Amino acid sequence: NMLRLSREHENNPLLKKIRELSDEEKLQDIAISFGSSSTTFRTSRFLLCLASPVMHTMLCGDFRESKGKTLPLDDVDGRAFITALDMWCGRKDCQEIELGKVPQLASVADRFEMTEVT
Repeated sequence: NMLRLSREHENNPLLKKIRELSDEEKLQDIAISFGSSSTTFRTSRFLLCLASPVMHTMLCGDFRESKGKTLPLDDVDGRAFITALDMWCGRKDCQEIELGKVPQLASVADRFEMTEVT
């Protein structure tokens, strides 16, 4: 069974531009490592701060995470985090989610206060 999401987010012109810029390799200034797998995900600090007030605090506050080139998220499911960020951006391939993945996705979105995803 699949959960179908609204396409409203996908068609937002600002989010479309954000999606395009997030794919620019030169703008990917941080790597996120996940303890749940050997996955490392490169992205933009700016994108993370836009998507999540928690990330904004971590990356712009007086924390060790704000100074490094790698952000370790050892207790976060990497696939769920990347999917939540992709959903926030309105990526087309995230318009359907398997029902079994919804609880983990909701947990990540809630933890990082990604309100547009929840």
